[in-house]
Amino acid sequence: MKILKVGDKSQAICNSCKAVVPTTYTLRDVPFDDGDGEVKNVLVSVCDTCDSICSLPHQSTPAVRKALETKRKPIECRVPAHMIDILNLACTQIGCETDFRTQMFKYYIHKIAYDDAALAELSSFKDNELIEGKPEKRISLKGRHVKADLDRILYRTSLTKTTDIIKLITIKIKTEILDMKKPEPIKELRTIAVATL
Repeated sequence: MKILKVGDKSQAICNSCKAVVPTTYTLRDVPFDDGDGEVKNVLVSVCDTCDSICSLPHQSTPAVRKALETKRKPIECRVPAHMIDILNLACTQIGCETDFRTQMFKYYIHKIAYDDAALAELSSFKDNELIEGKPEKRISLKGRHVKADLDRILYRTSLTKTTDIIKLITIKIKTEILDMKKPEPIKELRTIAVATL
């Protein structure tokens, strides 16, 4: 992969000039198409004639992706306070701080969304007494795949609310991490924790 630098020259189609024009790579703030926000200080190809942005090189896409990620609205739900305690204890069992619970949840959501056996097992937790309780605490999840994975779980089960999925996954986490101490998810989560925290 060729890595471009500020000041490199190229050619591109300029939408303003309606022609192929010489361009120079430079750092610019690039607004999102929907007008809501922008990517700050990212490498782009700029028309040498009219100074408008012509293109975004491949190497700039991670910066754009990160900016889109921070723009996304989180998925939020309220759960009983003891569910947060379960998640905090699971983090401790894995050997992490409690702020790892978001990554742990994303891991479980993604894994369940694409595992038929895990999807079927999820419904078996519906009668667990820990599902009940006054919703006093908030769980907030944000990520590129979280909404798609939650939608997939909703579509493939009889569940109708995201909050129900979050509660059932919390019980699954309790069962696997705290009760059974399953080595596979604990090992995978420890690896994720080392790589991300």
